[in-house]
Amino acid sequence: ARMVTGSPALASRGLEMLYQRELALAAAIAADTGTGAITAHLVAAQLAAVPRVLYAEAMRRSLAGESRASICAYLADASASAFDLLEPSLDRFGIRA
Repeated sequence: ARMVTGSPALASRGLEMLYQRELALAAAIAADTGTGAITAHLVAAQLAAVPRVLYAEAMRRSLAGESRASICAYLADASASAFDLLEPSLDRFGIRA
């Protein structure tokens, strides 16, 4: 974690990779659902926010000296909670009748 946060190039690349994943997800959502690019990107951004936020939290906890096991346990719970928060707005999105 220190190596990544200590290098502006590595930190920037990490964020760039997360954004590229968001764009790929948006393209897949648009192709699969037939929705417009903006709607697909908004949905993808909501979904992609979960790993982005959890990645930042994992880095913070790692830098604070928390154990890997503790971080993993926290992330498992936090990811479930995060997707539960998104479910009310996205649970029917893309479902074909």
